[in-house]
Amino acid sequence: MARRKHIKRIDPKHFLHETTNRVERRELDEGCPHEEGGEEIKVELGVIDFEIREELNFRAGIILSPLGRFNLSHDGPVNELTDRPLVTTELIPSTLSEPGMGFWGSFYPSAKSRITYELYAVNGFNDGLINGAETRTNQGKPSLAEDNNTVPAVVGRVAFSPLSGLELASSFHVGQYNVSTQEGGSIADREYLKIIATDWEYRRNRFHFVGEYAYASIGLPTGFQGFLADSQQGYYVQTGYRFLTGLSSTFPQSSLTGIVRVGSVDFDTATKGDSHRRVTLGLNLRPIEDTVFKFDYQINTEHDPLNVSTPGRAFLFSVATYF
Repeated sequence: MARRKHIKRIDPKHFLHETTNRVERRELDEGCPHEEGGEEIKVELGVIDFEIREELNFRAGIILSPLGRFNLSHDGPVNELTDRPLVTTELIPSTLSEPGMGFWGSFYPSAKSRITYELYAVNGFNDGLINGAETRTNQGKPSLAEDNNTVPAVVGRVAFSPLSGLELASSFHVGQYNVSTQEGGSIADREYLKIIATDWEYRRNRFHFVGEYAYASIGLPTGFQGFLADSQQGYYVQTGYRFLTGLSSTFPQSSLTGIVRVGSVDFDTATKGDSHRRVTLGLNLRPIEDTVFKFDYQINTEHDPLNVSTPGRAFLFSVATYF
C-alpha cells in the first residue's frame, strides 16, 4: 500500500510569490512481508522551486533523483505490479532521494515533440556500498542528513518525447562515495561510483510498454580490486493491456489489466553467477483509476557467486491507493 501526501502551495509572504513554489511529498511504503525492509516512512520530496522560465528553473531541497524513470514515478497505484523491478531496488535504490540543488526545464522543438532535463548537485552515495565480501550499490544509499565526504555528486536526466505517448531518456549519477580526507589530510584515494541508465515508455490507447536499463561502475580501494565486483548491470521490460473497461454502472471507470514483466540484475558482470532473474505475470483490477487490486505470480531464478542456481515461485496480492 502506498500513502502519499502531496502539498504544493505558493508562499504569499515571499516577495517572489508568483515564481516560487514549495513542494512536499511524504510517502509510506508498505512492502510485502517477503521483502526485507518492506516498511518505511519518510519525506521523499521536499523542495523549493524558483520558476524563472519554462526552459530554466532552480530547485533546492530533498530531491527525488532523476536516475531512471521508475524512481520518478514509483507510487503503488501507478506501479502495475506489487514488487518494484529488480534493477530499481538492487542497483538503483528506489526510492532514491537526496539533498541537493540544481536546474530543470523543458523545450519544444516542434508542435508535437518535447525535451525535458534535470541536473542537480547532490550528496551522493556512501561507502556502505562495500558490504563485507560484496559490493551492493543499494547499501550505499545516500543520506538525507550530512554528506559523508563533503564532495557533491552530480545526477541528471534528459528525456525526449517525439510524439504523444512516447518518451526516451538517458540519465546518470556520478560522484565520490568514500572518505578520502580527514582533518585536512589525505587518508585514501578518491573512489567513484558511476551509474548510467536509459529508460523508455510507450502508451497507446489500452497498451503500454515500459523498460529501463542501468550499468554501475564502482571504483575499488587498493586491496579490494580483483576480489569484489567493480561493475554491475540490470534491466526490466514490461508490457500491459487494459481491457473490460466499465465493468459495472457502479464503477464506470473500472478496468482489468494484464501485465508481463521480465527483469534481471547481474551483480558482477565479469563472472557468471551472482545474479537474479525474475518473470512476473500480473492481473489488476481497478474499480477507480487511483485504486488497484494486484494479483501477481513470480518466477525467480537466483545464482550465487559460484553460479549455483536456486529457483523460486511466489503468489502476491496487494492493494494500493492514494488518500
